[in-house]
Amino acid sequence: MLSLGRARESLPIFQLIVDKFPHRGDAEDSLARGHHVLGDTKEAIRHYRRELTIDPSVESAKRHVEGMTRQAVN
Repeated sequence: MLSLGRARESLPIFQLIVDKFPHRGDAEDSLARGHHVLGDTKEAIRHYRRELTIDPSVESAKRHVEGMTRQAVN
């Protein structure tokens, strides 16, 4: 749905998936990307961090958190 430009509509679906599968890092990643696309940096960072709690080896999540944190400071 994100690739179709329907990020706002995708958030409840992604949240449902996260709620149903709380140990799936990819679910947190999808929810984080949805928030990121919509410009909600705080929520995006929160979900990327949750993804890293589940799987600390996800380099893309690390890069997103670092980049968004850096942008928030500037």
